[in-house]
Parts: sequence; structure tokens; C-alpha cells
Amino acid sequence: MEKIIWVIGDDRLEMIEAQRRINAAGSMRALCLLSFEAVQKAALAQEEGERSRISTPSLIIFDYQMAKKEDFASVLFLRKQQSLGGVPLFFMTETRTKELDRECYSWGATVVLHKPFSKEGILRIEQTAWQHDVTKNYEKLLVQQANHLREQEEIMKLNRQLEARNRLLRQVFGQYFSDDIFNEILENPEGAA
Repeated sequence: MEKIIWVIGDDRLEMIEAQRRINAAGSMRALCLLSFEAVQKAALAQEEGERSRISTPSLIIFDYQMAKKEDFASVLFLRKQQSLGGVPLFFMTETRTKELDRECYSWGATVVLHKPFSKEGILRIEQTAWQHDVTKNYEKLLVQQANHLREQEEIMKLNRQLEARNRLLRQVFGQYFSDDIFNEILENPEGAA
């Protein structure tokens, strides 16, 4: 299944290049968002779920310069979206320093990449997106199993209640009817008439 990667930056040419490199991998599709308004619109549309054409991303990549310019408003906004919880966050930048890396990590970055993306950078994006999807699918499976377990516990509880009622009925009516007649009444209540 194709992984959706949100790439957020305000330089249209850089975003086109990032999109081209990500899409060339074949297993990913990049959605470029060029402004804070576009980020808000995409996140809110994604919150609507199935009614929206915008899928939950497997990874979000921010252009550091844009994020810095807007005082990380887009980063903060996306971090507050419940449906995007756990989605890995990358930053991309032309030059890297220890201070810049520290700042990106303080904003929740998993990885800081050079732009334009190298083959290794694309591979890192692809692997992280794949790992996120596997984890998300595993979480869904665990929730599904927990629901099945609750259903089974409810069925067992109802069966115990039914057995207790049948024992009580057998004690009460067993004095008046043979086991064969009592079983017939339980299996076919119309037969009681």
C-alpha cells in the first residue's frame, strides 16, 4: 500500500523537487502543503476521516526555514491533532548544525535531513513510513483483539447466568415433572401448554 507523506514548506520549487524524489520511490506519494492555511485545511479534512480525500500521513516532513519563519505554528498545530498522534516528524534543511538539530529535536523531530533528499534520505523516509504503518496496523489488531475478548467475556457471563437460571428452574419444576418433560419444556416453550 502506498504511504502518504506530507511535505510542508513555502518554496514551491523545493516542494516540487521533494515531491518528485519521494514519488519516484514508487511506494510513497507526497502531498505538498505550501502554507499554514494549507496545513490547517489538510489536518481538519483528515480529521473528518472517510468523508475526506486526504489520508492520514505515514510521515510529515517540515521545511525548517518555513517552520522557523512562522515560529513553528504549523508544527504546534499538527502536534495538537489527535488523529496525527504518533506520526513521525522529519525536518529538512539545507545546512545542519548541532544547534539546529537540537532545536528540531526539541520540536519533536525524529530525523533531520538535508535537502534536496539523497537516495539515503529517501530510503530513511520510506523505512520510517513503513515502520509507522506496521505499528499502526499492529495497534488496530490489538484493539480488535481486545474487543473480541470483551465480547467473549460477555458471552461467558450470559452463559453462566443462563445455566444458573436453568438450575433454579430444574430445582423448582423438577419436583413436578420428569427430566424428559422438563427438557422438552426448556427446548420448546410452546410445549408447556
